[in-house]
Amino acid sequence: MPESQDHPEKLDRFERDLVFRVSRSIYMAFAVVGTFTIVCSALVLGYAMTPTLRGFDPEEPMPPETQNVSPHEVLAAMTGEEIQVQEEWAEPTERPARITEQGDPNAARIAELMTAIEGHFEAGKSPWRSKVNRRCAKRDWWGDCERYESKVTLPGADLRLRSAMESLSSSDCVRLLEAVVSVVSSVEAEDNRFLGLWSVTDLKAAYDRYPEQSLAGLTGLLRPMNADGSAGPPPPDDYKSTIFKTVLEITKASTSEETLVKFLTGLGSFAELTTNEQAVSLFTAVWSVVEATEAPEAERRMTELLATLDALKASHAQASAAVSGETQVQAIATYASLRLAKQQNAEWAHSQAVAERDSLIAERNATYDAARERKINRRRLTLLSILGALGAIAIIGLFLGLLAVERNTRVLGQLAERMVADEAGTVATDAAAEAAATSPAPPPEAGPGPQASPDLPA
Repeated sequence: MPESQDHPEKLDRFERDLVFRVSRSIYMAFAVVGTFTIVCSALVLGYAMTPTLRGFDPEEPMPPETQNVSPHEVLAAMTGEEIQVQEEWAEPTERPARITEQGDPNAARIAELMTAIEGHFEAGKSPWRSKVNRRCAKRDWWGDCERYESKVTLPGADLRLRSAMESLSSSDCVRLLEAVVSVVSSVEAEDNRFLGLWSVTDLKAAYDRYPEQSLAGLTGLLRPMNADGSAGPPPPDDYKSTIFKTVLEITKASTSEETLVKFLTGLGSFAELTTNEQAVSLFTAVWSVVEATEAPEAERRMTELLATLDALKASHAQASAAVSGETQVQAIATYASLRLAKQQNAEWAHSQAVAERDSLIAERNATYDAARERKINRRRLTLLSILGALGAIAIIGLFLGLLAVERNTRVLGQLAERMVADEAGTVATDAAAEAAATSPAPPPEAGPGPQASPDLPA
């Protein structure tokens, strides 16, 4: 019995001296650490919830400008040294244009126009009629020809006109024939008239429609107008023939009519720098420089070419030598190669700037993605940290609660045992008292002498 009573006392002392102190210290430590974790996690979570800024795009590089080539650059490239000229050609003097647009005359019937056109050519002969080669295609046993076949060796004006009108509406056919009448009536030689008619049909074939602007420019070139609206002096037939041959020589399908009109408008200035024999090659070389451009750029390049040829002429004048057509064509080719090289360099520099900009954008996007991923990971980590801290506090609290419940249960058991024991002792005492009250008194014992009775008064 003493050992059983000593065990609860030892357990109580163990709980008071160790469990209670350690549990309170551990709980307070966990509470402080958990609270600190929750506060820090809340701050990190607040930062992680802020939007990630991507930043502004770097400034887009400007597209490469159209490169200019000065006359000095061309002459230096041709001769290997800088040539001094007497004039400054950065802004060459303006020259009067030979081409002005002229309106078409009133429409007339197609038959009347065909008759009018035919009247400008010798009837029944070339170049109005096509040259046809007729040969025997099959012979019989006796050597006589059974069947002949004909092949057009040189299409005439009549065939070219009818071929050009096949895909046009009747109104456009009238307009086309009116342009042909205007062209052939402005030329004296029959061969040149045929070249003019051929040029009109070639322009139609190049654009596959009625080339209104091109024909207006060509007609205005052949019939120039003064500034006051009056008819100007017509150019000679040789110059007209040169224009026709140039129109037939150049490739026009991939070029806009506006560019072609600008080209035709500026040929008058170039014609002053060459002869009729060399004009076609010079004009064709000029066209090779401007054919792939829009009208404003074509005008700018022709201005630079004109300044280059003028500077070339001035340099040869100082040396008392004439400029040959081959030299002029070489100067134009040099200009084209220099301009192309400068334009390619400018485009390469632009592409490098674009690549650098794209690299900066890619680097910025990578930084943005990394920062965004870090914030996402921090949000997850802080939520887990908050949940972990709350869970730790809750688990420690539950553990301490279990300890408290266990201790209370044990204390209540001890109290119950004591109460049972007390009740048992009280019952035993009451029973003893009751038994003593109901049992007779024992006889007195005999002694050596008489004793006084306790019930008797003294």
